[in-house]
Amino acid sequence: MSDIDSVAKRAREMAEPCLKTMGLELYDLEYKREFNGLVLRIFIDKPGAKVNVKDCQDVSHVIGVMIEEQDLIPGHYNLEVSSPGLDRVLKLEKDFIRYKDYKANIYYNELVEGKNNHTGIIKGVENGNVLFEVKGKVIKFPVANVKKGKLEFE
Repeated sequence: MSDIDSVAKRAREMAEPCLKTMGLELYDLEYKREFNGLVLRIFIDKPGAKVNVKDCQDVSHVIGVMIEEQDLIPGHYNLEVSSPGLDRVLKLEKDFIRYKDYKANIYYNELVEGKNNHTGIIKGVENGNVLFEVKGKVIKFPVANVKKGKLEFE
């Protein structure tokens, strides 16, 4: 495991319980080197409500202090905290559970029904498989086969 992957894993393990106590969820986390240096990007979600600027500020402060106290990232880095927004990517089982009955466009790692993507309605998750209604027919595919999913708004 690279140093980048190791820091991301430790940051995720540190952030999840902290966010839970704040009534928030860790939607995604990425740690990578960009042209302006190292960036730890944390995407948060709030069950049943919208993430606001104060949520992001509070998380930035708390997580920033924890990173410094644990010396998780030596040297300079940028910490960014935000909501995944309306164009959020669906990729985890919990995403497909949360957005049941929403319209989405799903791209696959391997073909499903002979195609690399479908647009339809998320019908839920069953035994690690997404149930997805496409043109009146429910198809199933493993969550692990999802390359990327995006909610569709009309």
